Amino acid sequence: MKDIVILGAGGHAKVLFDACRSSGRTVRGFLDADPAGPGLFGVPVLGTDDMLSEDGFLDRVEVAVGLGLPHVHRRVTQRCIDAGAAFAQVTHASATISDFVEIGAGSFVNAGAIINAATRVGRHCIVNTRVSIDHDCVLGDFVNISPGAVLAGEVRCADGVFIGTGAAIGPGVTIGQDAVIGAGAIILCDVDAGAKIVGTHR
Repeated sequence: MKDIVILGAGGHAKVLFDACRSSGRTVRGFLDADPAGPGLFGVPVLGTDDMLSEDGFLDRVEVAVGLGLPHVHRRVTQRCIDAGAAFAQVTHASATISDFVEIGAGSFVNAGAIINAATRVGRHCIVNTRVSIDHDCVLGDFVNISPGAVLAGEVRCADGVFIGTGAAIGPGVTIGQDAVIGAGAIILCDVDAGAKIVGTHR
């Protein structure tokens, strides 16, 4: 199995690094906008993401994007795709995932998350700390679910959905593309594409 290189060296990269280590994956280093940065936990910054274009670099590693802001995560991920990178699918050892779950390339499942049977997680998603996703949910690509959020059964999240910390999504709800669900929101009916929802939506 190839070593992992993490894009970014900030807060989300710390969490991603810990998940890699918990599951026995080796992180070779970080690529960051500040190539002189100190690295994290004794692991160095190797350079900037210009290294993606160096001959042979991507033949030796898988990449994981350690940038939590959705628009930045998506932009850097697209640069990796354009460079021909292979993406690591990182899952923290403490996550509980049914054997009947599909998870796409480049997605990250963090500590304490639970994903139940017959759920599909798309590519380049973030399922963060203690997220609970019940049966038969479908997440599109680039879905970002913040810590402590809960999705009941048969929830559908289109591409680019962001769900804030501690939000609760009721059973059978569909959330449209690029919608933003605020922290602590309670969503009991469908949400239109591009909508921004706070409080209770019923």
